[in-house]
Amino acid sequence: MKQNAIRFLLLAAAVAGMLHVVGYWDPPVIRVSNATEVELRDVTLTGRGFVEKIPRIDPGQSAEVVAHPAGESSLAVAFVADGRAVRADADTYFEGLGGYRVQVDVAPGFGVSVRSRAGN
Repeated sequence: MKQNAIRFLLLAAAVAGMLHVVGYWDPPVIRVSNATEVELRDVTLTGRGFVEKIPRIDPGQSAEVVAHPAGESSLAVAFVADGRAVRADADTYFEGLGGYRVQVDVAPGFGVSVRSRAGN
């Protein structure tokens, strides 16, 4: 009986280690890439239970933030570009755990596309 308990503990430790290596317990990282020819100002990323702000992103540059959503979330993206306020509600999915990577691309013309994936 004692050997079974030791085996179980070793297996549980191995599984926990693997989950840690693949980033299962990491919070989501949101990366915003600016493919326009103007700077993005006052970039605001809003999801369930969080609001993250990036003051500016220069043309051709990217910025990352770590978000802490309250469970399952989608994402709203807002910014000011060339004096124009832009807002986009993305049809995407991520959670507070799972090591999600969320990529937000702002294209010329200020179109916004968002994709996400779990794990590192």
